[in-house]
Amino acid sequence: MARRGSVSPESNRSVLLAIGRGRSTRHHGRVSTPAGHSGDHDPADAVDTMTTARAPSAPSAPSAPSADDQDEGVRRAGLEARVRDLEQRNAELVELQRARDEMSSRFIHDMRSPMMVISANLEFAISTPGISAEQRDEALGDSRQAATMLSRLIESLLHVTRLHSGRYVARRTPVRAAALVEPVRARMRVAAAPLQVALETAPVPELTLSADMPLVTHALEALADHVLERTPAGGSMRVDCSAEGSQVCIRIGSTAPTLPAADRDQLFDRLGGAAIPGKKTKVGAGLYLCRLVAEAHGGRFQLEESAELPTSFMLTLAGG
Repeated sequence: MARRGSVSPESNRSVLLAIGRGRSTRHHGRVSTPAGHSGDHDPADAVDTMTTARAPSAPSAPSAPSADDQDEGVRRAGLEARVRDLEQRNAELVELQRARDEMSSRFIHDMRSPMMVISANLEFAISTPGISAEQRDEALGDSRQAATMLSRLIESLLHVTRLHSGRYVARRTPVRAAALVEPVRARMRVAAAPLQVALETAPVPELTLSADMPLVTHALEALADHVLERTPAGGSMRVDCSAEGSQVCIRIGSTAPTLPAADRDQLFDRLGGAAIPGKKTKVGAGLYLCRLVAEAHGGRFQLEESAELPTSFMLTLAGG
């Protein structure tokens, strides 16, 4: 029988077990007691703990593109640049083809006249009964002259096509001015006489210029043909040259009427030209050739007018 006021061993064990269970429960509830503090639970500590646990993390920096992404971007930029380059080249080719077609049409139109002369004179010489030897020789002479003009037109077309493409480089060498001027004068004497056009000449000064001789010679012949075609019967032509500082200027002019104002703005364009009295169409393919030849030599081609020679063309090239 237990004494009053005493505690039995079983009671002590029960009390100790209860205390142990209480400490275990408080520990699992995350309310631990640091050293030097009471074991009572502070609600503010719980709030701070929850707030810290639930705070959102700082946004992470964007990741750098991968090597595959960078390679794809480089390939895409390269393809876009290539497409733009091809589009530009295609536009240039289309414009060049259009220009060639226009120039070809222009030259073909100019070729019709000498071809008709050849055909008519040969038909006359062959089919006309009782034709005299003098008449036959005259018809054949006209045919030969027209064939020469046709040949020059074809050569002009070839030169214009090469020069217009911008790929032709003038092969310049030192050339005496007389070597360019005298052949043009000699040909004009023959061509101008039947048209009753006088050719004025003066001694050619001793000048040297830097030029592609075959190309410049052909341009001067085409220019002389144009001036002669514009000159009315009874008029006169002049072919001469002079020094202009370090440059050499070759002039071909005539008493032909002053060019119409409406023709001057586009006179030297590939589709330009000048109207000739008594003709429905304009001529001037040779003028465009002269402009291209001047540009290929770094020179100038321009129109001059004076009281003595209302129509005068000037080709200026560098001295040799």
